[in-house]
Amino acid sequence: MPDINWSLYLNYLNLAKAFGVICLTVIIEEIVRRFIFKKGTSAPIPVIDSKNESSAVGNINNVLITVDGRNVKNETGYVKMPSDLSQKVDIQYLKEKTNILVIDDKDFKQIDQLRTLGWKNIRKIDDLNNVDGEESNWANVILIDVQGVGGSYSKKNGGIHLTRALRDRYGDSKWLVLYSADRSYGMDVFSEAGAHDYIPKNTKPLEIERKIIKGAQMLSV
Repeated sequence: MPDINWSLYLNYLNLAKAFGVICLTVIIEEIVRRFIFKKGTSAPIPVIDSKNESSAVGNINNVLITVDGRNVKNETGYVKMPSDLSQKVDIQYLKEKTNILVIDDKDFKQIDQLRTLGWKNIRKIDDLNNVDGEESNWANVILIDVQGVGGSYSKKNGGIHLTRALRDRYGDSKWLVLYSADRSYGMDVFSEAGAHDYIPKNTKPLEIERKIIKGAQMLSV
């Protein structure tokens, strides 16, 4: 029986083990890349902190982002978000960017509640005499009372005539919502006025918010 060089034998055995570990690592990494991460992404899908929904804009998992449709962008590129997270980001973005103008000669108490919901940019004026003025140019969504405003256009139901003037001036680039405490008006009146939507004056803030979100999304604010 020939002599065995045990030192050489052990060296070959160690090399074989090392080669096997390398192969196994490569196989595992390929499985992870193909089946756990989406193809072409270099990072896991970000997850919003449920305790702080505002983290959906500005910082997700400590990574600075910017909103771009239904993606977020970080230093590694675009990462596709789940639809529920994307929707939260979109709504938070709208709350930061949408300019809301309320035209009413009386109090509109829901303004404070809308601010509490996170809408940052809300202005209220008693009337609008010039559709080319700074306030109407600034606004994306305009809420207009039927009565008590638009006096330069009509002494009766001036808000309807003011809405018509705004629609003629801006077309669909402003989202116009008429409202009234008087429920006797029919939808045909508001449609003829050029309003995009209508609400009763005592509408709950969450329903008003829904109308604002609809308008802001249609305008692609």
